[in-house]
Amino acid sequence: MISKIKNFINIEKYRKVITIFFLLLFIVLISSIFIKEISTIALLLLSIVFCYCLFTILQKFYKKYITNSEKSLFFIVFFIVSIITLVGYIYIVYFRNYIYFDDHVVYYNQQLELRNVFSISPAKGFYAILSSCWFSDYSYFINVILDLPFFLSSGSNDIFVICYVIFMIIPSYFAGNIFIFDFSKELAYTKRLLFILLSNLLFVTFPLFHMASILGMPDVFGLFFVFLIMTELFNYDYNLFSFRKTFSISVLIILLIITRRWYLFWVLGFVSSVILVEVLFSIVKCDHKEKKRVFLNNIKTLCAILSIIIIPLIPFIYKTLFVRNYSNEYTAWYIGGFPYEIYNQIGYLGILLSVVLLVGLIYGLINDKLRIRTIVSTLGLFISIFAFTRIQNMGKHQSLCLMGYYLVFAYDAIYLITELKKRILKSLCIAILVTILLLNIISTFTGYYDDLDGIFPTTKYAIVNRFSWK
Repeated sequence: MISKIKNFINIEKYRKVITIFFLLLFIVLISSIFIKEISTIALLLLSIVFCYCLFTILQKFYKKYITNSEKSLFFIVFFIVSIITLVGYIYIVYFRNYIYFDDHVVYYNQQLELRNVFSISPAKGFYAILSSCWFSDYSYFINVILDLPFFLSSGSNDIFVICYVIFMIIPSYFAGNIFIFDFSKELAYTKRLLFILLSNLLFVTFPLFHMASILGMPDVFGLFFVFLIMTELFNYDYNLFSFRKTFSISVLIILLIITRRWYLFWVLGFVSSVILVEVLFSIVKCDHKEKKRVFLNNIKTLCAILSIIIIPLIPFIYKTLFVRNYSNEYTAWYIGGFPYEIYNQIGYLGILLSVVLLVGLIYGLINDKLRIRTIVSTLGLFISIFAFTRIQNMGKHQSLCLMGYYLVFAYDAIYLITELKKRILKSLCIAILVTILLLNIISTFTGYYDDLDGIFPTTKYAIVNRFSWK
């Protein structure tokens, strides 16, 4: 079974098939000029192409960061967490009393709207996608990817959620496990196995990770790109300049920004922090004669990333900086600025989990192997929050742009547990961590309230089966 799945990941044999889809897309575009009825097929083919491109990205990272000896373990863990998540979402979605509202309505209506636009003409459909990435707070990027499964489904609100669980959350698990395996690469096998299992348990039971998606909003898809960007930048050789690697990182950043534009605050915090910290560490470690070369190479890397990002997003940047005044438009969501947001995030996470993250942060600063990741994540966290709170405070779905930082701190804490030498102490710490994670997710099944002072996360209404918004 595992060997069949691993062979499925080998995308080389599908290149001819995908090439045919590209040709079909071109033929449909030409034919739609004369035969209007086949216009919507162009969107379906475009969705297949987009899904293929994402699949290709995952395949490249999988080949690069997962060794042959790890592949069986990788797929076993990935398969288990994916099945648990899919079954959990199906149970929650179909056995709850819930009325979809807010951003879900926007995404769902856009899914139907995009198909209607393509039915008029593919040209208008392509223009709508491009202009939404430049000018709209909700781009069609997510909707293009979801058109394939949504087209084959009943088209209900519930099935829309299941579609993005399969096509977005589960691929995010795949990308997240690449980051986990890379994070733990210096551990011994038995310790590494424990690290991987506990980290995946954290994935499945992290309420903030699921909050938006369980309410019908596919914003979590941005973490797909966050995990890949973090993996690549933490392994980037800052002593050298590679245009190919810089270009691939920049493309991932662009795709993240057009997924939801508030992920831009994560890009601002993380990318600036990782380049600054890595450059400083690189310069300190290198010889005096090499300092100038290393510094110039890092300047080249930064300039290349900025250029590649800015050029295709010029309309987006112009609108954001010079047209719309977001600080005025979102004053209704501005509650207390930076100090309040720290309190706000502790409330979203719950006190128990916040303590775990704090322990991980402290240990990460102490441990040489984890120090750079932890410094980058700490600095990036504060930059992202500070920049975001210049405009508004974060809702729980917008807090996803901080999830990458939280997971680094959590993995630091798990790393600490795996390194404990006394078996009794290690077993006790594992039991405490597992208990906290399970209690956190169980607490989301209780009745609705929003108490920021609780020891558990305040995602109480996320997966309740008896609460209905009026």
